[in-house]
Amino acid sequence: MRQLTSRLVMNLLFAIVFIFGCAKQETVSDDYVMQIKNVGLRPGVFVRRYKLTKDYGSQKEFSAATLEKFIKGTLEPDYLLIQDAYDLGFPQEAKIAHDIRDYRVNLLASNHPILYEQMTILKEDLHKYHEKKSFKYDLDLVQTNSYSTADSIYKSILAGQKIIIPQKEETDFSFPRYQKLKDVIYGEQLHPDIFPELIKMREGEVSKPFYTIPVWTIIKLDKKHANKDLKPFDQIEKELVSEAQIIYKYDQQRQLVKTLRKKYPVLVHQEYFQPVIAAYVTKENRGAIDPRQLNESDLSKTFIQIHQDSISLFSFISSFNQAMQFSALSKLTEIDLNHFVDDYISQYLMYLDALEKKVDQNEFIQDQLVNKENRTLLNRYLNEEIAHKVIISDADAREYHQKNPDKWKATYEEVASTVKGDLKNKRMLERRDELVEQLRDKYNVRYNKPLLAKIAKELTMEKSSKTQ
Repeated sequence: MRQLTSRLVMNLLFAIVFIFGCAKQETVSDDYVMQIKNVGLRPGVFVRRYKLTKDYGSQKEFSAATLEKFIKGTLEPDYLLIQDAYDLGFPQEAKIAHDIRDYRVNLLASNHPILYEQMTILKEDLHKYHEKKSFKYDLDLVQTNSYSTADSIYKSILAGQKIIIPQKEETDFSFPRYQKLKDVIYGEQLHPDIFPELIKMREGEVSKPFYTIPVWTIIKLDKKHANKDLKPFDQIEKELVSEAQIIYKYDQQRQLVKTLRKKYPVLVHQEYFQPVIAAYVTKENRGAIDPRQLNESDLSKTFIQIHQDSISLFSFISSFNQAMQFSALSKLTEIDLNHFVDDYISQYLMYLDALEKKVDQNEFIQDQLVNKENRTLLNRYLNEEIAHKVIISDADAREYHQKNPDKWKATYEEVASTVKGDLKNKRMLERRDELVEQLRDKYNVRYNKPLLAKIAKELTMEKSSKTQ
């Protein structure tokens, strides 16, 4: 009887240990091939990266074991650092939170279904589009990034100053830009917003500056003449449909934004306009709003409210500076700021509508969103926890130079900065490796072996078909 009781107790204890052991064993999400706490490597991200490696190129057959080995040696270290970045609270930092959110807004807005859907254009409208091609236009085109510059150029043209077309090609970020264009036909070459202005102008007339996202435009119509090369409608109908899609799609998108403004309430706190304009500074041919010139308490306050989302003043300034980083406006005016705010709101409304249409559920979009967040955190971690914590003294660099006489055929004084840079890189790699080993002890790294086996099979079949 005692033996039976003892055996029952032992079985009970074993069952308890087994149950608790299973409870501690964390499962792997089906969304990941490898997971550390809540951070994981998505299969799409892994496959795209893996296909760019020599390991993939050299293999004919793949297995879950070979893929796991590759991930463990090449990708796992970064994901350990990323998980540590989460635990250190990096995602809560204002700059990181802004960058991730901004990327999300722009990615979803730029993948809104309206941008890729085929439009049905009525034959009547297509005939009207064809008719607008009956003329060719010779014109001078001036574009600049600020209203004040555009207004100044406009007034100088009215005063009789000749538009001088530069001989050299301007860079993408140089303003103002001048172009002399000949034989321009409706719907071709120019921004869609230019044509409504152009077709109503008389020869010799100069337009007032008008906004064509994201620049200001002035046009001077030199000559309007018949388009004798225009083919009959029936001969080019298919070409017209393809070309008109761009113009009509642009108008359709603008109409959608107008509709969304009614659907999602928008509130802009314009009391911050003047402080923001006053904080605009230029340095080394670049312009930016300097947040240090604003009250620190204001930076966290709401600047734009769109539906249930609040965009802080700091977040808006970050978006502005990122978008305008290469554009040194002579000065920031209220008109310029208003247009930028308007463009920002339009993009955000497209994002909200894309969310409602579940664009974020697309697998490739999810890959990009997760990958962006991971890369942002990894870069922050490498800078904060490695680069900033590796300090190279002059004594360290001199000793390193002495121990490697064959590496530099010069005195220390002649190559001091190079030696310091080389030693810092060496020490940073060492620190990274040390951190990775520490984090391997800290975190439980789990691999989704069934999913890896499935991917291995697909890669093997793909390689086999390519070989055949």
